[in-house]
Amino acid sequence: MSYTRAKALKGATVRRYAAHLGVDGRYHEEGRFKTEKETAKKAAQLELDASRGDWASPIAGRTTFADYVSASYWPTTQHREVSTRTAYGYDLDKHFLPRFGTLPMRRISPAMVQAWVNDVTAGSLSPRSVVKYHALLHKIFNRAVIDRAIGLNPAIHTALPEVVAKPIQIITAAQFEDILVQLPARCRKMVLLAIETGLCWGELIALRPCDIDMTTHVVLVRPFHNLRAAHASWLLAGGAVIIIVQERLGHRRITTTQQYTGTLPDAGDRALTAYRKIRYGRKTNE
Repeated sequence: MSYTRAKALKGATVRRYAAHLGVDGRYHEEGRFKTEKETAKKAAQLELDASRGDWASPIAGRTTFADYVSASYWPTTQHREVSTRTAYGYDLDKHFLPRFGTLPMRRISPAMVQAWVNDVTAGSLSPRSVVKYHALLHKIFNRAVIDRAIGLNPAIHTALPEVVAKPIQIITAAQFEDILVQLPARCRKMVLLAIETGLCWGELIALRPCDIDMTTHVVLVRPFHNLRAAHASWLLAGGAVIIIVQERLGHRRITTTQQYTGTLPDAGDRALTAYRKIRYGRKTNE
């Protein structure tokens, strides 16, 4: 049951506090109200919020953004790749801690988050970067809701800048042949290997003679990253929900995870047939 408590201050001043039972099984007091009616109304509302699940611990809510991230959010990132955690740390230090670090979690409002977005959008950050950094902020506040540090996520309804996707220009097979003949002879093998295999630059320059089987004409891309790709492919092949795979791998965008759907059984043969049809005009697996 909720109740009110009065406290006499110097000069015959009385301050009243609204007490309510939280979902943690403890009584909490909030406010410094002047009238009994106002205090009782607040206590009843707090208890109703708690019964509905819309409750946050007043103690946890007083924790600063910086302390919450360090003590509560950061440990949840332990399963992320080192590069991902490094990026998170950089984003926090550069964009969020200077703005929100000293503020109590419960004092950070949607208007404050919106003001941050407006400021950085008008500054040097591109719309794509703003959306990316806001996603991290959203994750932090989502975790805080789960931890009962705040009642609602202040980043949930933020108006974000529109990201206009630039169309990707893909060269045709004829254009590729024109480019190839213009290249120095020493570069052609590398370029041909890139177009024939789809390897990225990092994978190409990491190749060694032992990675190429001249008998089977197979190019081996060595770990550890291909093990990660295999893990994702096997999850998807086994029927795992792509959203779950995205969260497991720590991908920021679902499109990153979707690339592994092309590695499912027999997808490679079908993809190679389609490639040869465009590259050579062939309609078979010859």
